[in-house]
Amino acid sequence: MIKSKKIATSLSCLVLCLLTLCSVFVLSGCGGISIDVKANYLLHPVFSGCNGKGSVELELNYKNVDYAVQSYINNDKYSDIYSLVSDIDFELEDESVNGKLKNDDSFKVITKYDEDKATELGVTFTNTEITCKVQDLKDGTELDAFKDVKVTFSGEDGSGYASVNTDDCKRAVTSNVYFTFEDENNGKLKNGDEVTVKANLYSDDSSYFLKEESKKYKVDGLYGARKSLEGTDLGDVKEEIRKKANTATKDDVSIAHYDYKFSSGKKRDLNSYSFSFETKMEFEKYVYAYDPDDVSDNTLAGVYKLTTTAKCKNDQSYVSEGAEAMKKGDNDTGVTYIVVTTSDLIFSSDNKLYDNGYFSRYYGMESCADLNDIKDLFDNNNYVLVNYDENFKELKDAEPSTEKATEKATEKSTEKTTEKSDEKSTEKATTKTSEVSTEKATAKN
Repeated sequence: MIKSKKIATSLSCLVLCLLTLCSVFVLSGCGGISIDVKANYLLHPVFSGCNGKGSVELELNYKNVDYAVQSYINNDKYSDIYSLVSDIDFELEDESVNGKLKNDDSFKVITKYDEDKATELGVTFTNTEITCKVQDLKDGTELDAFKDVKVTFSGEDGSGYASVNTDDCKRAVTSNVYFTFEDENNGKLKNGDEVTVKANLYSDDSSYFLKEESKKYKVDGLYGARKSLEGTDLGDVKEEIRKKANTATKDDVSIAHYDYKFSSGKKRDLNSYSFSFETKMEFEKYVYAYDPDDVSDNTLAGVYKLTTTAKCKNDQSYVSEGAEAMKKGDNDTGVTYIVVTTSDLIFSSDNKLYDNGYFSRYYGMESCADLNDIKDLFDNNNYVLVNYDENFKELKDAEPSTEKATEKATEKSTEKTTEKSDEKSTEKATTKTSEVSTEKATAKN
């Protein structure tokens, strides 16, 4: 009897074991597929930086993917299951902690995977939210990488380059840090742009951490055309323009052929044989013309007022149509504007005119009888014109048209003449009335 009880008990245990194994097989082989992300150590956090300035990169531990799916190697969809697990990604629940981690800090990681594919394959992931603890960050030294960095700019405005100079930086910086530009437009820079310089540690295991990881710098000093000439050094050009303008009074032939507006209001035909000339030249202004869309297209003009008194030495027997002949001893005074121009004013970073040693600046000279005609000398319709005084201070007030000023002066003269005539007429009428009244009163008496 005792023997049969032992046999019965052994059979009961065997049946129970078989049922348990069958249950396990049903859950893992015949039913849903469950993969524990945490238990299979699929997350591999990689720490870098220094204690208090630490960062973490979340990697998938590919070595453990095989271990996690080995139970399903006989499954018809094994390759799809393997692919699903291999494509797992991880994200920080709070991205702001990265770069600020210190030892013993805790942070949460969220597992990301293709949920539609997991449903299709019948795969369930468990422990997808994992809390990690920061460890093994070294104590480090803070580096102020940008303290002695100099960012310099070179080239033409609109196609300039930025570069980083670390010559004055401490060895701790030059040995552990390199600098890069985050902007993609280096080589296309223009004055006024901003560039961002990023400091990078050569090694993630460095015993240093950065006080600042990036810094912005404003672009300036690129040579090219300017929208304003205030503050620039134009000494040489001013002198060349003055010299060129002075030649206007050196040759009687040139003086005779300038286009004048005469005080008499008449048209004159001048020549160097029948006339002698007395001239007076006064600085009027500078006119700067620039194309805002082309940094190398600009012109500077020095404008001088030339007043010329022409004295007739011999009677003029012939003049062109519309002109009035002058007789010996007659004189008339005319005004013209001498305009000396030069182009391609390119400036260096210190506001001086750029000269690469091969460049020659050319000067031209024109004359205009009317100050308003000067703008017609600039045939580029896109030019912006700015007026300056002799010290290159911008003249804000627009200059009145000579023609309009003349018209206005004429109107005023007419008004005054009319007023004066009216006054005289009134006085005469009053006087005459008084006289008539007196005469009548005397006769009556």
